[in-house]
Amino acid sequence: MKNKILILAAVLFSFGATAQTQVNLKLNHKLSTANFALNQNATSPSNQAFQLTRLEYYISNIKIIHDGGMKTAVPKTTLFLVNANAPFDENLGSYNVTNVEGISFSIGVDNPENHTDPTTWPAGHPLAPRVAPAKQMNWGWTAGYRFVAIE
Repeated sequence: MKNKILILAAVLFSFGATAQTQVNLKLNHKLSTANFALNQNATSPSNQAFQLTRLEYYISNIKIIHDGGMKTAVPKTTLFLVNANAPFDENLGSYNVTNVEGISFSIGVDNPENHTDPTTWPAGHPLAPRVAPAKQMNWGWTAGYRFVAIE
């Protein structure tokens, strides 16, 4: 009898495990119709020539839209610092979804994380101080983060 219960439990667990779908967020940055690259010549809608030397931003408050408009929030701790000059393809985790229809997110850092001391985050975390001070995303003179850095 115990063996039958164990087999039944294993079968039920395997059905639950296979219902999970890995969801990735992949961003393809563009500048007009061209793939984004730093220092490339571009023209604004008002016909002004420009070049970008930096484009970084935070993504937070991520939600997966799936299966007829249902929304599933990705854990609040999921936060990314995106560098538009580098490929971005991040695993958001495994979820009980069949058809992903979209992904919504906010640009910026939610409270209270926006007002935490950057030195409290472990090295490598998106909110931790960066090695190159010129590339910092946190303010030095007041609490908070730059949500977007465009230079």
